[in-house]
Amino acid sequence: MTYDPNAHVWGWDNTDIRYARTGTLFGKSATYGLSLNNNPTIQDPWATTPAWGYPAFDSAVMPQFGFPATLLQGTLAQQVLGLTAYANFDNGLYAEFGGYKGLSQDMLAGLGAGGSGFNVNGIAPYLRVAHTQDVGGGTLMVGGLAMLANLEPNYTGTYGKDRYFDLMLDSQYDYQGSNYGLTFKARDIMEWQHLASSKAQANSSNLSDRLNALDLSVTYYKPKWALIGAYSNVTGTSDAGLYGANSTANSPDSSSISIEVNYSPWMDGSPFSYKDMNFKFGAKYTHFLKLYGGTSNFDGNRHNASDNDYVFLYTLFAF
Repeated sequence: MTYDPNAHVWGWDNTDIRYARTGTLFGKSATYGLSLNNNPTIQDPWATTPAWGYPAFDSAVMPQFGFPATLLQGTLAQQVLGLTAYANFDNGLYAEFGGYKGLSQDMLAGLGAGGSGFNVNGIAPYLRVAHTQDVGGGTLMVGGLAMLANLEPNYTGTYGKDRYFDLMLDSQYDYQGSNYGLTFKARDIMEWQHLASSKAQANSSNLSDRLNALDLSVTYYKPKWALIGAYSNVTGTSDAGLYGANSTANSPDSSSISIEVNYSPWMDGSPFSYKDMNFKFGAKYTHFLKLYGGTSNFDGNRHNASDNDYVFLYTLFAF
């Protein structure tokens, strides 16, 4: 459970309950098991997927205009409960398959997660495959993920359903030097939308749309500090019903760059009796290059993309 100091409410947060064993599968040594979780990709071993990808957290008081998001980028977070089976083989292959089911609105309200604006119709299948191997003195992961979900906007199936199919390609490269490390991450989510219900309810102008979300980041880190640079880019089909309120071009196209520095002074042990306690503080600056298809006056109300620029200061305690 997590407390939201802005909304002044408690709600369930990312939850992953596991059953795991080690043994032999298909003649290969493997770690395998089951994951019961409430956010697709929260259970993933790599930090390239949306649940733990960069940034893993951000300000709860964000600028007025956020990027359009794909299904995998948090749409179903805390709205569903899923069961997946996974296997991580000693030859570097990882495979996972399962499905997610939407929870009732009464249950979600009781968990502090109501008000999403949609129901999940049926089971949403989920498939993840990745492979890891040593390359150039470091470790390279290349993977893919697919998910299909049917949503009922405004909690009604009277007008049919909206179908979302997301295909994600991702990669991560880790290199460990003598006293430093480098991590490169790349993720591209391609989404196909069939918006039968939204179009029938006049919430979208098109029956079919596309949305693409690209995220890149590089991290240089020493034992006590890290420097992170990131780039995000969203492109997609112009749709007056979906984007017209924020865009004179009816476009979802948006992009930003960010730079972050953080410092962890207790990596050698905390000054208190509990030596495993850790502390980190950092600062991140985000600059918006484009929002909803424009750089200046993108919404017709004299808002420029750079008006959303912000500095985020944070502290973290771990114990």
